Amino acid sequence: MNEVIDLNEINNIKVDNCIICSHSRLGSFNKISEKITAKNYYYWCHLLMFEMFPNLEFEELLIDNVKNFICVSESVKNDIMSKYPHLEKKCIVIENYLDFEEIHQKSNEHVNLAIDEKKLNIISVSRIAKDKRIW
Repeated sequence: MNEVIDLNEINNIKVDNCIICSHSRLGSFNKISEKITAKNYYYWCHLLMFEMFPNLEFEELLIDNVKNFICVSESVKNDIMSKYPHLEKKCIVIENYLDFEEIHQKSNEHVNLAIDEKKLNIISVSRIAKDKRIW
C-alpha cells in the first residue's frame, strides 16, 4: 500500500512499513501505533526539532519501536543526537537530493513569466534555514 492515510478515517490497518513525519499533525506515536500496526516504523526527520523546540521529547514508545530515524541532513541527525546520543545507530542520513549543476544552469536561463495583473499570482519559495542547507 503506497498512499497517504487520514488517521481519523481508519480503525486498524496492518502494513509492512509505516513512515511517520517528524511534524506529524496526526498526533503522537502512541496514537498512530494504536491505529496502524506495522512490521517496521520509520520516523522521517526533516527539521531541527530540538533546536527549535528545546523542551520537546520523544515518547519512549517511539524510541523503542522505530527501526530508524531517517534524517534529511547531518544537521538534523546531530540535532537528535544532541538530546538522545544513544540513538546514533538508529539515525541514518538520506539527504534531500539537489542537483546543483542543474540549478546553476537553470538560474542563467531566461524565463518569460506572463503575469496577468487581473488574477492572483502566487510564487512559492522555500524557507532558507540551517537545516535546509540552502544558502
